[in-house]
Amino acid sequence: MKKCKKNANPYSRAMLIEIIEKQLQAGTPKETWATLERLMSKGYTRQEAIVKMARALADEIQGIMMHGEQYNEASYVCRLEILI
Repeated sequence: MKKCKKNANPYSRAMLIEIIEKQLQAGTPKETWATLERLMSKGYTRQEAIVKMARALADEIQGIMMHGEQYNEASYVCRLEILI
């Protein structure tokens, strides 16, 4: 299995984590809490779980930018639901 280099911009990563934290505080989408709880029940720390969730958000944003589509909450929620 090929390993990818971690070359993410630390500022972008911090912003994505902040967005996830704000989603958790606001309770929207509701699946953010469910995802956090599910990942933590599987042994991830809170920080590890949030980083995984931020990656799902980054993937959704990348898809939007590449295809010129509008934000689709159902697509984002699907990305959260498949995190393991």
